[in-house]
Amino acid sequence: MNRNFLRKYGSNKNIHWFVISCLIVAIIIVPLVAIQTVPQEDPCCYEFKARIREKLGETTSNIQNPDAGKLHYFLVDHLGGKAPDVEFVIVVDSGVTLGISNIILEPNQEFLGYGNLMTPDEYYGDQYLFFDRPQIYMVQIKGTLFWPSQITELTHFFWAPFISLVRGPVLSVVFPSTEEFTLSTYYALIIQTITLAATIILVIKKREDKWAVGIILLTYVLLMIIFTIPYVKDLY
Repeated sequence: MNRNFLRKYGSNKNIHWFVISCLIVAIIIVPLVAIQTVPQEDPCCYEFKARIREKLGETTSNIQNPDAGKLHYFLVDHLGGKAPDVEFVIVVDSGVTLGISNIILEPNQEFLGYGNLMTPDEYYGDQYLFFDRPQIYMVQIKGTLFWPSQITELTHFFWAPFISLVRGPVLSVVFPSTEEFTLSTYYALIIQTITLAATIILVIKKREDKWAVGIILLTYVLLMIIFTIPYVKDLY
């Protein structure tokens, strides 16, 4: 039966290459799919496309600290997505807003933005200006293929196989006593620790078979990415 299988589907080497290729594709695709399902900030925020009409002014974000970031106020026209009005003001905080290094904010510039509705009751202080229009405090601006928060999430996923060498065993003991504790993340940490231990044992047993070691390590990478999804969901 094994001979018939090999005759039909190729040699062991071809099968190994096929399995390795599938694992590599999955390692790339799973994080890209996961960042589409991870919530970005508060679902009540506004996500929109707009065009800058003019700059209205700027202030220092912290009056007591002149070296703090600047608050930049722009009047924009709504082009799509969810927005409070057809024209509104956005506030870009140079010390907080993500993604501003990837875009030049100037008149007629179109952009994708994500932020919270500002009200004088929630945003009070001499550093805040209001212009009798709905006003959005920008959390992030999309100047590349991904939102800045998605890039951070991808970083978590692709570093997961290396960080999990320490995170799983350590946090599975420490994490239950922290304020961020959730059962889904805790179970994921336990599974990460078990997977790490199983991977080490299998690699030692199969150390003479380079194909088997390669498949085991790639499977470990994929599983660690999958087990990191609950952690990233709780983080964001």
